[in-house]
Amino acid sequence: MGNEMPRTNNEKGGPPSTMLPGSRKRAMQVVQKMSPGGIETMALDLAATAEFAGPIVSLAGDRDGLVAAWPSLAASTAPLFALEQGKRSALSVLASLFTLFRRERPNVVVLHHIGPLLHGGLAARLAGVDQIIHIEHDAWHYDDPKHQKIARLCERLVRPRRIAVSDAVAERVRNVVPGAVVTVIPPGVDTARFIPADRRQARHALALPAAARIVGTIGRLVPVKGQTHLVAALQKLPTDVVLVIVGDGPEMPALEAQATAQGVAERVRFLGLRSDLERIVPAFDVFCLPSLAEGLPRALLEAQSCGIPAVASDVGGVSRGLAPGGRLTAVGDVEGLARAIQDVLAAPPPSDATRAFVEAGFSLAATTRKLDDVRAAAA
Repeated sequence: MGNEMPRTNNEKGGPPSTMLPGSRKRAMQVVQKMSPGGIETMALDLAATAEFAGPIVSLAGDRDGLVAAWPSLAASTAPLFALEQGKRSALSVLASLFTLFRRERPNVVVLHHIGPLLHGGLAARLAGVDQIIHIEHDAWHYDDPKHQKIARLCERLVRPRRIAVSDAVAERVRNVVPGAVVTVIPPGVDTARFIPADRRQARHALALPAAARIVGTIGRLVPVKGQTHLVAALQKLPTDVVLVIVGDGPEMPALEAQATAQGVAERVRFLGLRSDLERIVPAFDVFCLPSLAEGLPRALLEAQSCGIPAVASDVGGVSRGLAPGGRLTAVGDVEGLARAIQDVLAAPPPSDATRAFVEAGFSLAATTRKLDDVRAAAA
């Protein structure tokens, strides 16, 4: 690919610039790889707002492959640039980012996570971008000394405005980067999209049993998301409890094999990658997040925005995002996970109170407003 500029997702072979002569983009965002996940859906949601409309840059992946794997990208109005990191040298990726920023002329660049902080931050600073915002979505990756060094280096060279999605993440960042000023802004969700809906209709549309009690989970099928503990917990729950797993990833074969080995395969439904989560979540009786590490996951907030109570591992900022009536469990505690699910199934909190909790503190509109305040303060 060399130093040639990547085309956007909505180009048909014309010139690559998304700018009109003399115009100025408000924002650009940089993510590690634009594949389905909480960080990436947040980037899409922000790009759909007036305050942060503009292109998204994916360091890894090629544009056509990313769009083919995630239909939401094709539907988005945000131009997508993909730099194929891993197939090119770090210097080549940095050069492409620098050229993109100089050409698009954003007045703010939003960097999601540590890789984009390094590459996007350096390129944005060299390109003379007015405001650089770094959003840290979790903190467990700072166990890697290399990431600690990157964060300290970028504090000196990039000087970003730092955002953390929870107090726990902010505290870890401050420990890693002494003296860093970190503002806590929770990851808001679209409460107009994720709304309570008829449970029976939702189940009928998904061919799920109407009379069952359904525990649902959403996330990438990777070890850190802990779905193996949830499958193990299902074995300890009554036989009318069905587990619905939404997502895709390398752990799919292992989870299927586990369900078979533990005799619960007929009670587990794998729905794969879905972009219509607002139609799926209302089918649940309980949403479960069995993760081993998190920041403050949007899937938890989206489920509760639909009025669905939650059971979640007590990691990262999860406790801050759990509505009253939900349950926290210790990481990897299968027995505790099963008991908590059983408790919530037996005595679910009022759905309107669960939704009101999200509306009051975790709406996308509130998050966007707070991020825009940070942008304005940096001007």
